[in-house]
Amino acid sequence: MTEHAWVPTLEDYIDVASVDLAASSQAIRGLPRLPLAESAIHAPFASWKPEDVEVDATMVERVATGGATHDEVVQWLTARTCA
Repeated sequence: MTEHAWVPTLEDYIDVASVDLAASSQAIRGLPRLPLAESAIHAPFASWKPEDVEVDATMVERVATGGATHDEVVQWLTARTCA
């Protein structure tokens, strides 16, 4: 038997948002652009190898602190999106 990972639905996110925001689920469902959220939920989940997480976390930290040059950021983004 193959086990499948749980994948949250839009309703799951609406339930969490309604609790976190102390708002009704109906109010959350009425928000504009909710179809964009639903579209994003149905996109494939990304997966990273442990070494990718370390490289990405380090680069994000460097970008956030202004420690990465423009060329380093371009190289990192190219490697992460064109591989």
